[in-house]
Amino acid sequence: MNSRRNLTQEELKLTRYLLSLIPDIKKEIPKKAWTMQDGQMGSFSFNLDGEAEFGQVIVEAEFSDSDGVHVLITLTEDKNGNLFELDFWKTDFTKLAEFPKPEKINLVN
Repeated sequence: MNSRRNLTQEELKLTRYLLSLIPDIKKEIPKKAWTMQDGQMGSFSFNLDGEAEFGQVIVEAEFSDSDGVHVLITLTEDKNGNLFELDFWKTDFTKLAEFPKPEKINLVN
């Protein structure tokens, strides 16, 4: 299991922003996460003990990385309704060049 770490200010700000895009949703944002092995695309998990199971997608958004490559961002919850993962999928599978800023993100319908 990967080691627990505190969320960075950028990660916290982005998670808060994504949650704000969904009306009437209230989720507690854990203070700790672990970095997922995703080729340094930036994904992290709130599933610290590895026991939770994927439930559903809460919100999807997208942005263009500073190198021009499209990135899909997916915030998910577990079957108990707790935050599960914040997943980044860079369409060319390369390292995230710049962590996304809320003002550069578009909601995916």
